[in-house]
Amino acid sequence: MITRSLDEIKQLLAQIKSPQELAIAEAAIINPPVARKHIIALLHGMNTDAEWQGAIADQLRDDFGVETFPISYGNFRPWRFLFPFYTRRAPIALVTRQLRDLKNENPDTDISIIAHSFGTYVLSKILENETDLHFHRIQLCGAVIDTEYRWDKVKSRFHSKQIV
Repeated sequence: MITRSLDEIKQLLAQIKSPQELAIAEAAIINPPVARKHIIALLHGMNTDAEWQGAIADQLRDDFGVETFPISYGNFRPWRFLFPFYTRRAPIALVTRQLRDLKNENPDTDISIIAHSFGTYVLSKILENETDLHFHRIQLCGAVIDTEYRWDKVKSRFHSKQIV
């Protein structure tokens, strides 16, 4: 590791003639970019206790140093899915509250979501109706979202415009 005194750094900077290059060098040395904290919310599907959340949380933490936040709306049984007007609202409201709390408690944090199965449906409804919620990225696994879903209306609300 090379260490230099402040005077040595100033001498090296003084050798840079281009104002643009000097500004870049000074910014990199004096105010280096700080990586934003990143949390990945994990949203499970129906009829499950979300066993996968623990495994993927460990993998993301160990391999990438990323913090995860498991989101749960309980075990949503398939028969409840058949009655959409009364049974789907509760999980959507519960997940919305959890995401709002996560964002409020971590205001300067990039928040991404990995959603599975019915969790993708819940996320699609949140994106449609909660226009103030923005996310860094979303990843959908085993999506049960209508093929006619209007992604063009919601994709401005997450950083990566690519649907995965």
